[in-house]
Amino acid sequence: MASSEDVTASPLRQFRLTSCPDPLWVRGHLCANPDCECAETFIELLEHDETQPFGWGRVKLSLEVDVETWQETKKPARPAALETLAQDFLREYPASERHRWRAALTQKRRLTRRLQEYRIDPKLVEAGTLVPFGDIASEHRSLWSGGNAYAFSIQPDDVEYLLVDLYCPNPDCECRDFHLAFFRCTPKSPGGEPKSVRMCFLATLSLDGDVKTIQREEGTQADASRVLETWRDGPTFVTDMEDFRWRAWKIKSIALRNDPPRARWPAAETPESPPADRLSSPPRVGRNDPCPCGSGKKFKKCCAKSAG
Repeated sequence: MASSEDVTASPLRQFRLTSCPDPLWVRGHLCANPDCECAETFIELLEHDETQPFGWGRVKLSLEVDVETWQETKKPARPAALETLAQDFLREYPASERHRWRAALTQKRRLTRRLQEYRIDPKLVEAGTLVPFGDIASEHRSLWSGGNAYAFSIQPDDVEYLLVDLYCPNPDCECRDFHLAFFRCTPKSPGGEPKSVRMCFLATLSLDGDVKTIQREEGTQADASRVLETWRDGPTFVTDMEDFRWRAWKIKSIALRNDPPRARWPAAETPESPPADRLSSPPRVGRNDPCPCGSGKKFKKCCAKSAG
């Protein structure tokens, strides 16, 4: 999901190695788990193939590299030719490109710390006010809140739209929806007028990806539907939805920090990638189950009393 705050992906670049006469594409990404501060990056060297789309071809070599040391973290057994290729890549990859990876790692760790420390205003949680993930992930805040962060962009018919994703933060709300705000970009005019961004419409979708409603600020319903379908029919839709489901779960888990007794979820209920059926609300505890606060008492004789 490319965005204004993208810290996981590296630009696709061509590179020549001493041990390989033909140019190779270098493609990679940092560990994609926003809660993880590791320095690991996953890199692929791809053969150039003129019959394939830009930058795509057969994977010639895969590596897992520590960005800080620029050494392999997991070194599998390889044929001698591929081992030579790996060593040449680690030695010859330009220092400027390594610096780009380290800068991306610094940005990713900044995101991790924000996710660990962020607090949502309890009044917003109680009211179920929509919270943009960009407000949590970026110190610049989202377009929705007057900043410049957004989830990703699409460009149907040569018109660019920036998308902001929003969620209900209330852990007690059992909705399984999220919201996408579409902002249309107007290019800089020949006379020097700056580029402008205007809110066009807000779409409500289920966490399964089904469109529920579209609220327009400008433009026609047909235009809004067409733009939305451009994204839903695109190649990134499946992975984008995985990100949105994780974000929906993450925002509700952050909201739980305002209520310490309920914030102590059992370790088994906090996976790195939560299952879809637990994304919209925290786990429900039976009255005779052990209390999740860790007191050792049954839930009905402990936190259930304070909950009402």
